[in-house]
Amino acid sequence: MGTKLHLPHLSALALVLLAFTGPVTEMAGRLDDRLLSENRSPAGPSSASETLPSGIGAIWAVNDSEKIDKDDLQNPQKVSNSVWDGHRVMIFGARNEIIAFQLIIEANARGINKLSVAVADLKQKNGTAKIVYTAPVSDPTQYAGRPIQLFSENYMHVSAPTEARWIYKQGTPSAPTKPTGWKPVQLVPENAKPGKGGFPLKVEPSQNQAVWIEIYTSRKLPAGIYQGNVRVKADGELRDVPIELELFDFTLPDENSMTAMVYYEGLQTDLYQGRNLDAVYHRFAHRQRIELVNAYDEQSALKARGRFRGDDFTPAQGYEGPGENVGNKIIPASFYGPGDGYDERASAWRKTDAWMNFLRLTFPTRLPFCTCLMSPERQIMRAFVNSQVTSIQIQAQGSNSQSSLPKVMSRSWMER
Repeated sequence: MGTKLHLPHLSALALVLLAFTGPVTEMAGRLDDRLLSENRSPAGPSSASETLPSGIGAIWAVNDSEKIDKDDLQNPQKVSNSVWDGHRVMIFGARNEIIAFQLIIEANARGINKLSVAVADLKQKNGTAKIVYTAPVSDPTQYAGRPIQLFSENYMHVSAPTEARWIYKQGTPSAPTKPTGWKPVQLVPENAKPGKGGFPLKVEPSQNQAVWIEIYTSRKLPAGIYQGNVRVKADGELRDVPIELELFDFTLPDENSMTAMVYYEGLQTDLYQGRNLDAVYHRFAHRQRIELVNAYDEQSALKARGRFRGDDFTPAQGYEGPGENVGNKIIPASFYGPGDGYDERASAWRKTDAWMNFLRLTFPTRLPFCTCLMSPERQIMRAFVNSQVTSIQIQAQGSNSQSSLPKVMSRSWMER
């Protein structure tokens, strides 16, 4: 979230959830809160490393909604922005929230061969409470006891603007000013293999390297100011960046005020990573207050019952964060095209009635979702209306296009 008081969201930066093994970041020792002199760039060197030749050009921070290009060394936000005053990181939020920011390490003409970042415990000012850092294990979604997490940002070169006009139209105010270049697109856990995104990182001369840092504020934390430092280590040089987190005296609910979903196909992880990682990806999504969805039948829904009843999102299963003990809400019967039997009126009636009866008996508080073909008479849609399906995706019959229809239909639209 960073600096905005709304429910945490899934950043456009997609997490690379691979079960890497590798060395864990060496933690910093002493915390250094010294003020910067006028002649030093942000996050000046600690006394132990002042005589070392420096590969660091600058260190600064930005909120979790920005994307800083790999070669953007003149960004005006370097001076100050919503989370950076030129000296320290300043973030705020409520209890039961994921609060994130990005630390930008800029290499000078020397470059950096070995860069690592560590966060020590954040301690309550005038109090005894702490937000404690614990090193990650091979599965980065084992969140229990790990409120502080670090990721390196991986970059991809975008050579041409998108032609997907439903995202934005080129030449309009909604279009980005610089759609091409080296863009941050993935978050890689700090303990991934070196050379694959894990620490230490190599930063080429006159390039940026962003590190994503997120902090979960538990339900039991007392309100107040929490202070600590991020320690940056670059080829032996150490620099400390102060952090100040203001925790407000209220708690965000575990139940989401809006249900957000993202399509997910577990078969892809089976093929590309050689094992089933459904539980891993669902834990990650749940912590960001979204749901990963795909088509279910009765057998697969029952197999995943812990996902919908909340049993999969408990400390016993390694989960800690928003929505503990709260299950996913959406159980689609079909997705991205009608499933078998949903493209003909009579069979659509039968399958829909059977699915709704199954949900009423097994998951009575969950939301159904279905994709079906659009017939000229809307007869198939009426089958779903009469069966009280609450969300239906419609595809025009005989076409792959949905341009003339709203993608998700409400019941009131179908009854017009």
